[in-house]
Amino acid sequence: MNFARIREVSFVLLAMAMSAFSVNDLLAKEPAAGKLTPNAKEGSGKKGVQCCGLLLRTDFGHPDRLAELSIQPDTVMTNCIDSGKSKGLVEAFDVYFQDIDKEFGDAAKRDIVRLRLNQVFKTVVNDATRSSQLFEGFRKFAFASVLASKGLSARAIDEVRQARVAFLRAVPADSFCLMPVELYLATALADTGESEEAVAIAQGVVNRSRKAYGERDEFVGLALVGLAKAQMAATKPDLAEASLRESMRILADVPEIQPNAYLLNCNVFAEALLAQSKNAEAAELMAYLDPQMRTLFHDQLVPPVFTSVMMRAKALVALERYEEAEKVLGRFPELMLSIREPGVAGRDLLHVYVSLLEKTDRAAQAGPSRKCIAKIDARIASASRR
Repeated sequence: MNFARIREVSFVLLAMAMSAFSVNDLLAKEPAAGKLTPNAKEGSGKKGVQCCGLLLRTDFGHPDRLAELSIQPDTVMTNCIDSGKSKGLVEAFDVYFQDIDKEFGDAAKRDIVRLRLNQVFKTVVNDATRSSQLFEGFRKFAFASVLASKGLSARAIDEVRQARVAFLRAVPADSFCLMPVELYLATALADTGESEEAVAIAQGVVNRSRKAYGERDEFVGLALVGLAKAQMAATKPDLAEASLRESMRILADVPEIQPNAYLLNCNVFAEALLAQSKNAEAAELMAYLDPQMRTLFHDQLVPPVFTSVMMRAKALVALERYEEAEKVLGRFPELMLSIREPGVAGRDLLHVYVSLLEKTDRAAQAGPSRKCIAKIDARIASASRR
């Protein structure tokens, strides 16, 4: 078994589970901090904190255990994608759900992505031609992730479009296989400035999933995040906030959820609040999110941590809570200056730091940060001309 191929298929399933999220957008979990008040949601057993008028989760179910149990069906799926044949696939997924049911109960609600994929597999398993076409779609979708990871956005988008065409040869237009792929496409388009098409695609998925699964379905909640990201790209943060609030109310009741996926919702939510200058709510939200990001990455110097620190400090600076902002920033500005390639996230963090210095009569100390920002901007401009 080729380990790299398993990783590609894992991406396919992860992308479908996260639906609208970039593969590098990973967040974390940790007990709440700041203004947040611990609470337990009535009837669901889900633990969370009250924040910004929502219950935000601190209990994500059993994602690690489900990942262990899914190794076998995912390995079989890898073999099927490579061979173009569906031998043993339905049986492997059926056993997976039997194992979940024995260990946790209520298996049908604990992994809707694999459940609905297995329902699709059962419609093609006895048709060699349709099986081959379906797996061709998965191959192209997995390859798109490789292209995206190398920064080849245009080629990745083209590959996702080809994946969609391949799926349509195998399954109807309302098949579950297609909707997550379309959400991924919408997010890729939003990231490359094609916001109008991105919004149209994502809204279409939201509408179809509501019709197919109901207003409170988990996938509807995930689709709404995809729509929100497209709305943010279209500079409509008020619409994005509304989509995210609806999404997070739905996802508060989901039995099992990937914490990185869920917390990415919070990340986009914070962006929407900041874009509307709702700084008090953004600061409250980031008091929940920032510590969890740092915990997931063990305070490593990675862009997701830079972004969380930046957004929290930005909200606090806007509220003139300068001492708090300085504590949040800590040594990060100094570290940004020592990193060879701090990137866009590092640049944005330094922008907040410069703003803090200016507002606290220390503008003279901002020289090194301004020079670093200028260098990063020059690199970005140079890369965009290639």
